[in-house]
Amino acid sequence: MFRAGELFEYSFRTIGGEVGFLAEVRITADTLWLKDIAVYPAHEEKLIIGSAEVKRCLTQLEEMARTGGFRRLRITGMRVSGAAKGRQVDLMRIL
Repeated sequence: MFRAGELFEYSFRTIGGEVGFLAEVRITADTLWLKDIAVYPAHEEKLIIGSAEVKRCLTQLEEMARTGGFRRLRITGMRVSGAAKGRQVDLMRIL
């Protein structure tokens, strides 16, 4: 599922609609790094989801990484929309 140097693409179903997720995969020892993430509405022109739905998507990513044998998950990128436009995102989760 996760291969270093390749793109990881996935879709999450949420209450507000389907969310697309795309990131470059980097692997260092037991850490999966999803770099330069893009999160976007898969079919809708605009998508509004709450923090509970975002957390649920993150939990799904964590489970996929854990199943892949990783002990840490790092997610990085830049916000290009919303109130915090231009803000760097850098999450590190212990699995």
